[in-house]
Amino acid sequence: MRQLLTFVLITFSVLLFGQNPEIANSYFERGDFEKAELAYQELHKKTPSNTLYFDRLIACYQQRLKYAEAIDLLEDRIDKNRQYQYLVDLGYTLQLEGKTQKADKYYQKAIDEIEKRPGLVYSIAKAFEDKTLLDWAIKSYQIAQAKNVNANYNFQMALLYGQQGNTNQMIELLLEEAFITPNQLITIQNYLSRFMADDVDGNFKNDLKKALLLKAQQDKTIFWNQFLSWYFVQNKEFSKAFRQQKAVVLREPNEFRGIVNLAFMAIDEADDEAVKEIVGFILEQEIAVSLRMRLTYELLSIRLSELKREEYASFDKEIKDLISQYGSYPESAEIKILTAHFEAFYANQPEQALVRLNALLETTTDVIQKSKIKMELADVLVLQEQFNRALIYYSQVELDLKNNPIGHEARFKVAQTSYYKGDFDWALKQVKVLKASETQLIANDALELFLLITDNNQVDSTYAALTAFAKADFKKFQRKTQVSIEAFEQLKKDFPNDVINEPAAIRLGQLYTEEGKIQEAIKSYEYIIENASESIYIDEAYYYSGLLYLQLNEIEKAKSCFEKVIVEHVDSIFYNKCQFEYRMLRGDTNF
Repeated sequence: MRQLLTFVLITFSVLLFGQNPEIANSYFERGDFEKAELAYQELHKKTPSNTLYFDRLIACYQQRLKYAEAIDLLEDRIDKNRQYQYLVDLGYTLQLEGKTQKADKYYQKAIDEIEKRPGLVYSIAKAFEDKTLLDWAIKSYQIAQAKNVNANYNFQMALLYGQQGNTNQMIELLLEEAFITPNQLITIQNYLSRFMADDVDGNFKNDLKKALLLKAQQDKTIFWNQFLSWYFVQNKEFSKAFRQQKAVVLREPNEFRGIVNLAFMAIDEADDEAVKEIVGFILEQEIAVSLRMRLTYELLSIRLSELKREEYASFDKEIKDLISQYGSYPESAEIKILTAHFEAFYANQPEQALVRLNALLETTTDVIQKSKIKMELADVLVLQEQFNRALIYYSQVELDLKNNPIGHEARFKVAQTSYYKGDFDWALKQVKVLKASETQLIANDALELFLLITDNNQVDSTYAALTAFAKADFKKFQRKTQVSIEAFEQLKKDFPNDVINEPAAIRLGQLYTEEGKIQEAIKSYEYIIENASESIYIDEAYYYSGLLYLQLNEIEKAKSCFEKVIVEHVDSIFYNKCQFEYRMLRGDTNF
């Protein structure tokens, strides 16, 4: 009696709301197929032409093992409406019953309908795909293509092969489709890039590269050089991409813009070696002064970061000659700023740098350019320990460019300057905000400073060790490398068991590397690796140790360091760099 009452209540409620498709959909999506079935029955009676109601009613029957009802409804639909995609559903229902041979007969009937009318392929192939009958879906397209030589189903079949995991066949069809249908190129490249992003072991990338190289060998059109360039850019191999773009330009000089774009991509990714190669080539060509100035600045910036003391005089002459030649152009402003930076931080001429920057500030009206000048002015003032004057300039830039990366950098500089001064509480307030910066580099620097201050505050509220660390760090900023090294080494002696020793080891590793003392640098990083395996700096120690072992040509040790980060620190900011270096050493990207 109770069961009968329950059934009556369910039936009444469904009949009451059966006219409301939202309720039917809700039952279906919740998996309440009994109520959904009754609701869709009512909806189907009212609107028999609605395919959604019909399809979901069939699905309810299948879920509730009511195969006979599903088959009757499907056969009726096929007979009355000639909707042959439902032959697939009919076969699938029989397959669910365990009647595999009968199911295959109906699948073949659907294929036979495509042979008669190839235009049916889309609906029938989709029906197969919806039931994950991918072999049958592929066969549908193959039959349709055989019947209509002008048809092209490469893209559809490629996606199906991809779902099957048959990536080699997918790659072949997608490359063929990209070549014969250029307006599909971006869509195809986006699809391939998703596979590349998920390619943990590198097999897909290697297969795609081999296929592209084979195409380029067989067909000398520039299309394949451009596709290969795209491939190498996805893998951040800008030098290899440049070789392909160069081959394009040699045959099609009008395609020069591709090399320029590639240069800026390499600049954004800080691939200094690729930048030097690509920009060097561009500067040999006839180009606009604005582009020449921008790229020359980027090249000089890299050279300055690698500059040895014996090269100071030649570098100074080169930038002064450039200013003499192009100084009247507004685009030369960044080179003038770089010149001031060289004078202050390398040539020990901070007053001359300030004169140059102030003169440049008076003649500049552009807000972005003025902000860059003020940032450099403030840096020079920090160098001279004129912290309060520097903070004024940084604060002005922050106010002028609140939502600009330069404004974010200015705020970080405020925090950094406060840290150098020993005002750790104010520095902490600034970096708390910047940790969420959209500018990744600023966010990483802010997080590092935040952790440095908070970790030491927890163990020493007087900031004794942190004060000594900040003073040593400031000497590093002033490029007083040896003084900074001595200060950090003294810090280790004065606070032997302090948590401050971990970041101190990182700083010493960097400083010894600058001095060319590779073994001392490795020893500094080993302090963390051997004594602080849970340290937040452990991934950084492994990464830089790996780079140093590369310099010593100790390949296996380098691989071991990079592998540690890849396996044990997948959330590290050094993960991608370690993965790239490891694959290079393993030979994955060589050809």
